This record gives sequence, structure tokens and C-alpha cells, in this order.
Amino acid sequence: MRGILSFLVVTSGLVAVESFNNDPNVEIYDITMLRTIIHLKETLKHLHICSRREEVMELCVKRSIESIKPHLMTGVPDLNIPSFDPYVIKGYDLIVRQIIYNNVTMRIAHMEIYGLTDFVAYDIEISADMSHIKFKLFFPSMKFITVCDMNNLYKRRTKRFEYVRWMLKEIWSNITITGEYYEDYSKEKYFQVKAVIVRLTILGGKACAGDENNKDIYINMINDQLHSNWDELVAKLEIITQISASIKYLHRCSRDKQIKDLCMKRSIESIKFHLATGIPHLNIPSFEPYIVDSYQFSVKGIFNSLVNITHMKVYNLINYEIFNIQIPSHMSQIKFDAYFFNSPIYLSMICDVNATLFGTNISRTGYVMNWKFERTKATITINGEFYNKYNEEYFQVNNVLTTVRIAKAKTYMGHVDNNYDLTSFLHTYANAEWDQTKMDQIQLVLEVAVSNVIKTITNKIYSFYPMKILMPPS
Repeated sequence: MRGILSFLVVTSGLVAVESFNNDPNVEIYDITMLRTIIHLKETLKHLHICSRREEVMELCVKRSIESIKPHLMTGVPDLNIPSFDPYVIKGYDLIVRQIIYNNVTMRIAHMEIYGLTDFVAYDIEISADMSHIKFKLFFPSMKFITVCDMNNLYKRRTKRFEYVRWMLKEIWSNITITGEYYEDYSKEKYFQVKAVIVRLTILGGKACAGDENNKDIYINMINDQLHSNWDELVAKLEIITQISASIKYLHRCSRDKQIKDLCMKRSIESIKFHLATGIPHLNIPSFEPYIVDSYQFSVKGIFNSLVNITHMKVYNLINYEIFNIQIPSHMSQIKFDAYFFNSPIYLSMICDVNATLFGTNISRTGYVMNWKFERTKATITINGEFYNKYNEEYFQVNNVLTTVRIAKAKTYMGHVDNNYDLTSFLHTYANAEWDQTKMDQIQLVLEVAVSNVIKTITNKIYSFYPMKILMPPS
């Protein structure tokens, strides 16, 4: 699935802007547009392009989707699209509940998926404004080759790495793509994919561990369990395929897992990668750095001032460790401490200062102010609620409460035009007179930043994926 979706996302701009150019009623006068069409046909020579005036748009889109199969097989180097035959997933956990024996933890250390490039598209539905498309893909068969770590197998606590081959038959994938049109600086119209929803159904197949001629007693036991737990394993594979399309680094926890605190710690720390890179199809930006448009605060004392802040950037909010997790039984609240001890948090901004110093009014603009915070601790409480949507259970974050404590802070100041009048004084004053009032102000900036980051990424993930995917049953 990920290969097909990645291809659609990467090429959506090219295809949308040129889609009407197959229309015989449209004459091409712009040499730049002509070059773009030639490049498109050279890069994606198998792609079937549709006119936006097609009489039977659904039929043309079906041909277009199926025409990308050769490109999925070979990749498109010019667009930095790799081959997706096979598609590789690294590291995932499966929990197989035994009937006679204790639970077996089957961790997939490596998975290769073959057959993603062989499909037929059905039931195309397109909205009137062409910003929403829904369709089904049918895959006659897929082959998964996995390297599995079997732990606690039949009360044995030793680990065994085994190859498991999954031969799947009759796989249906329901895909919904939502996006929007926009114009670039040259007034050309493009299309941007905003969200992709995938639902996978596997109708048949089998799994086999080890070599088919292997008579090892433990291999035979594994195969017996794979056969008896086939329905459960298929459900897990469906979830793996769906969630790997976007948030593949997210560690997911079962809602009935006994050690929730430890699992949730791993889950919160696992999103660091996504905080750094963002999740484009969920419209989640990178939070490294976290950017604040503007902020204002006042300082009292011998240096009475009103400070207007612009171009504020916060660095290293993604470098944290989680401790002291508290989760009530209803799981609608989570409280934890985030320690930013391994690397300092940096805050950069441009300040306009209106101040009164010894009875004299001073107005200066364009001061660059940088803070360095060491050994910062944030205590965070997330409050939310479960709700039903489309007959699925989802979770919504209502508010995030954050309290920040900074052990050590240091300020550096300068002027964007290198005009250092008063800068030396401001620098000395800011460090020597760093009283609780100013500390409270800057801690408030960090508290708002941390709260906004958490609420943004959690709500966009939890509103997109149902709980059975994010917190699957054991």
C-alpha cells in the first residue's frame, strides 16, 4: 500500500497540473507548459493522463491508477521514488494469544512484501470538485517473507529467529484520497494530497515457518500455532500494512497490556522522528524548530519595558526522555514528566523594546535575543475523551497542561544591524537581573510551545486513525 500511496502523493502535482492538457479542445501556447508535458511523458512514460473533461472520468482514472504498475515495479529515479517490489518494513510486534500455553511474543524484525505491483482498480468514486477520490484495489496474491523473533515460546524464555513465509490470497484494499487544488507563483494549478485512508482485507492464505522440509520439533510447533491463530495474525498484518503507510516509527500499545506505563513511555519517545520530519499527509509540520509568529510580555523594575517578539524559534523540543508516567484505568488522561537533560533548549527571537530607564524613554527595534536553557523539566497532563465516528472508536485531546521548570538559563543579545548601542547593557542586565518575573514569562513561552506541539500531533493522528489501529487488542 505504501508504495502506491507514495507514488500518488509524489506525482499528484505533476498529474493534476497537466491532466487537462490531453483535452483536444485546449490549445497549448506556453513553451514552459509544453516542456513540462514532455518531461512528464519522459519520466512517467506509462502513466495514462486524463482530461478533466472526460465523459466517463471514473473509467479514465481506473486506467490511470493501473498504468502506474510498471513505475511501482522499477521506481522513478527522477522523482526519487524507489522500487516497491519488494516493499520492506523493519521491526514490528505481534502478540499471539495461546489457548494452552502462555502468550508468545512474535516480533517481526524484517518484512519483505511482494505483489504490491499486481492489482486491478474497481469502484472508482470521484467528487464533483475532484478533490476526493475513493476506490478499491484487488491483489490476487501477495507474499510476505519475515524474519521473526519468537520469545517465551512454550514457556521457554530463549529467543529464536525464524523465517516465516506468508502466502496471502485475494486481498482487497479500500483507499480514500482527499486533497486540494492550489496555484503556484506562476498561476499554474496543482493538486496536493492532504489525507489518505487505507483499509485492508485479507480473505485467504497460509503461513509457514522455516524450510518446508524442516523436521525441527519447535518449527513444527510454530507452524501449528500459526495455523491455529491464522485469523488473529491476518488481522495484525492488516493493521501493520495500514499504519506503516504513515507513522511507521510509532510504537503502539495495547489498551489491556499489563505494563502500560513502560509501553506508553516507548510510544511517546518513538514519535521523536515524526516530530523532526513532520507527517505530510496528516498535515503535521516539522517541529524542529517550533515556530511562534509573535509574542508580547512586560518587565518591571529599574528597566520597565514592553517587549514585542517576532520570528521566535524553539530548538531541541524533540530531544527528551519520559519518566513518571501515570495512567488511570479509563485511559482518558495521561500525566508524565519530560526531561530535556541531554541537550539544552535554545530560543531565538527578534525583539522590539519600548522601555523606561532611569526616567528616560527608550525605543529600539530589531534586537536579536537568544536563550539557552539547561536541565529543563516539563510536567505534562493530557486530557481527552473517547468518541464514536463511522462506527469506530476514536480519541480526542481536549487540553494539554504543561508546567516547565528551568534549572539554568542564559541570555545573549545583539542587534540585527550590528548597532550595539545599549546591547551590552541589555545583555548584562538580562543575565544579572534574571528574576522570577522574567523567568515566569519565558517559562510561559515554553509551556505554550510544548502544549501546542503535543495537542497538534496527537489530535491529528488520533482523529485520523481509529483506536483499534493505534491501540490494538492483545
